[in-house]
Amino acid sequence: SICQSLILSCLLPPKDPKRNKIVYEELNFPSVMYVYEAHAQQHGLRIERVKSDDGITMPLDRMLAAINEETLLVPISHVLFKSGFLQNAKAITERAQEVGAKVVLDTYQSAGTVPFSVKDLNVDFATGGSVKWLCGGPGAGYLYVRPDLIDQLEPKTTGWMAHEHPFAF
Repeated sequence: SICQSLILSCLLPPKDPKRNKIVYEELNFPSVMYVYEAHAQQHGLRIERVKSDDGITMPLDRMLAAINEETLLVPISHVLFKSGFLQNAKAITERAQEVGAKVVLDTYQSAGTVPFSVKDLNVDFATGGSVKWLCGGPGAGYLYVRPDLIDQLEPKTTGWMAHEHPFAF
């Protein structure tokens, strides 16, 4: 959640005020949704939660249809925590980038269980932690930023998150 908040801080305020929508699945991890809901209220962003018909899977066509020219960010779970459903991150990323939106891929449930490459998926950002399937201890999270974006982004950090290089954690 901290990494997701840090990413969003780089994109606020939106350069284009019409690009003020955040799209994610209603089955996203609760603490991730809390981050975006709090920022939405504070910064005048709109949240579009894509509905699941069965509470287990996410319809790809519905996710793709929700992403449009007003979308700023698409934070998605690679694998849904409640069901283990694997989302088509490649298709979602392609659609988002087609309209100029960025994608945050939460790999907390997939890293260590599902083979994937952030390069092959071409995601803008990926976040996760080591407690689940990477068999690490608590407190070890990670943030991937697509290399061509690093010099374009400036997180708004204070206190313990301020470092010499904003992405050097």
